[in-house]
Amino acid sequence: MKNLVLLISTLLFSYSLMSQEDNYKIYIELDSLPEGTLIFVGHNDSNGFRKKAKRLKSGVYEGQNLDETSFIGVVLADSTAREWNKLIPLFISNNDEVTVSGTMNNYTVTGSETQDVFEKHRKLVKKYNDIRGETNIELYRMALEGVDDSAYYKRLSKKNHEAIVKIDSLTKVFVRQNLNSLTAVFLLNGIKTKYPLDTIRELFSRIPEKYHNHSSGKDLDLYTSINPLERGDTWVNFTSTDTSGNKVRFCQLKAIEDKFVLLLFSTPGCQPCEWSIPELKKVYNKYHEKVELVTYITQSNAFSMMSQISEKNIPWTYLSNEKEDKSTRYKYGAYAVPHYVLISPDRKILFKIMGYKEGQILAKMAEHMN
Repeated sequence: MKNLVLLISTLLFSYSLMSQEDNYKIYIELDSLPEGTLIFVGHNDSNGFRKKAKRLKSGVYEGQNLDETSFIGVVLADSTAREWNKLIPLFISNNDEVTVSGTMNNYTVTGSETQDVFEKHRKLVKKYNDIRGETNIELYRMALEGVDDSAYYKRLSKKNHEAIVKIDSLTKVFVRQNLNSLTAVFLLNGIKTKYPLDTIRELFSRIPEKYHNHSSGKDLDLYTSINPLERGDTWVNFTSTDTSGNKVRFCQLKAIEDKFVLLLFSTPGCQPCEWSIPELKKVYNKYHEKVELVTYITQSNAFSMMSQISEKNIPWTYLSNEKEDKSTRYKYGAYAVPHYVLISPDRKILFKIMGYKEGQILAKMAEHMN
């Protein structure tokens, strides 16, 4: 009996030590926050904001059992407007004790090896990030008010674009100078579509192998292993789920037999994808005898598809995959959504369009339908 009690005590003590080892803490010591500011600590992805760390007491948060060094966001929100004022990105591993100090707009993060390198990069591009943030807000406001065709809007757009180009350029140089770090993997993954594939392959090949097993490293490994389809290439098949929940092969869809296919890549919550629906309906009505539209939503299920189809009265084919199908996306060059690909009846790629601009789809379709 004593041996059993001793064994149980030992196991409990070992489990306690393991739990302690898997904990991480975040200390938020920010001054001069607006009155009523709410603080959330967690991770934001396509499934929404998920809490990762619990609040122990004022300004102290604790989380545990991270599978790998992960992005954790500190969100500062306006309690009145319920809008996010600031997102402070943290890169945290188990056992880290990270401190965020200073003010909302001039803060410092210490306590994470990955964060130390990231902080150097953040300060390097801060000036241009601030420009991008300010212009984004103004451009969005003007778009909502319907004044996005003015000369001022065009000047702002140019300023915004120049800031983004500068950030990407500085980031590429920074990655090259800090290849022996996990931060390089995070940053390279963020700019991978901005430079030639051979450039990304060369940089990734020089990052230590131990960082290739991180999820961001695996994503880069997949990305650099795929040559995207270009105009004139033969389509690539893929497996997905239809609105009845059945597994189907793209090539076996009866709706696309002997027709052109306009394939749209989308994800849940993609606002530009929503904006394009009225124009896609015009394409469908005008060319349906020759063209079938297929929307492929990754990270979605049959129930979600049916809800959107019913709500928006959509007549064309919908497919989905509950798991993010990056292999298919990368093969079709769908690095962002919405992404449109026109495929001929003999299954050749005719054009690809990244992003949505009103009238562009109809114009490109007219080139191939007339």
